Formats: sequence, C-alpha cells, structure tokens
Amino acid sequence: GAGAATPDWFPTMTRKSKDFLDKLIQEPAIEKVLRAELKRYKAEEELRQQEAASIAHEARLAKQVEAEAARQQRQRDELKREHLIAASRMKRRIEEAKRHIAANQDQVASKAAANMSLAERRMADLQARRAEERRRRHEADEERVKKFKDTKAAFAQAHDDRIEAMRNEQKER
Repeated sequence: GAGAATPDWFPTMTRKSKDFLDKLIQEPAIEKVLRAELKRYKAEEELRQQEAASIAHEARLAKQVEAEAARQQRQRDELKREHLIAASRMKRRIEEAKRHIAANQDQVASKAAANMSLAERRMADLQARRAEERRRRHEADEERVKKFKDTKAAFAQAHDDRIEAMRNEQKER
C-alpha cells in the first residue's frame, strides 16, 4: 500500500509527505540513483567489515605467535633447568663413587695380600717378569727395525748421490 516503500525512520512525516516521497522514490531515474548509492554503501560497509575482520585476525595470529614463543621459551628454560639438575646429580654420584672406590681399593688390596698364598705370589711375580721381558724384547725389535730403516735410507741416499755425481761428471765432459 501507500507508504510501504518509505522506511520507518521518518516518524514525524505526514501521510501526504510520505506518499509524495514514495512516488519520488519510484521515479525510474531517482530509483536508479538511489539503488546505485545503496549498492555503493553496501560495498563500502562490506569492505569496512572485511578490514575489521582482517585486523582482528592479524591480532589473533600475533597473539598466537607470542603465546607459542613464550611457551617454547618456557619449555627451553624447563629443559635447561632439568639438565642442570641432572648434571649436578651426576656430579654428586661420580664424587660419591670416587670416594667409595678409594675406600674400597685399600680394603681390597689388603684382603688380596692376606689371601694370596706364597705360590700365588711367586706365580704373579713370574708373570710380571715375563710381561716385562716381552715388553723389553718388543722395544728392542722396534729399535732394530728403526735402525735398519735408517741405514737403508742412508744407503739409498748415498746411491742417489753417486748417480747424481756421475751424471754431473758426464755433463762436464
């Protein structure tokens, strides 16, 4: 009916004014302008909403990145703390073990000495002497090999020197 096209935001208008405005709005040229204006307004509004949504999204992302960085830092700090605790525990255990070993070695040595019979001691001495002799023989062998290699190298050098001298002699002739 009449006045249906007019929005409710003109409550103070008279019936006559409303009818006139409705007719005016329905004029093709004016309607075209109004529709274009409405379209432009809606497009602008949509862009504003998109921008606002985009800004909100970026803010959320930034917060997430910050939160993740903080979480990772906390994790790193926690790991570092755990490593430090583990390292100090390990140090303490090593120190305890060293003290324990030192205390035990004396006991073990005295017990071993007491428990070892004369024959066992003689056998141990013999084995120690044999090991020492083997070591000495091995060192002597190494020394002989070294002397041999040095001598061989010296002979080879002397031979090379003689050949060089002969060549030089032939060149001079």
